[in-house]
Amino acid sequence: MRDRPVVMVVEDDEEMNELERELLAVHGLDAIPAYTGGEAIRVYQERQADAVLLDIMLPEMDGFE
Repeated sequence: MRDRPVVMVVEDDEEMNELERELLAVHGLDAIPAYTGGEAIRVYQERQADAVLLDIMLPEMDGFE
């Protein structure tokens, strides 16, 4: 059982991904990064985040797919 909620941050810009994860941590949330749609699917299957913060303009596979 987890102590804190987990949010997956799906953002291809590395600096923005890090900033979003840091902001979530300040508010007591654990954050896991993903940088592409394919990676997000794999990570979610492994980690089952409680919520997903999703960039809809990802390369290769957009956030709507």
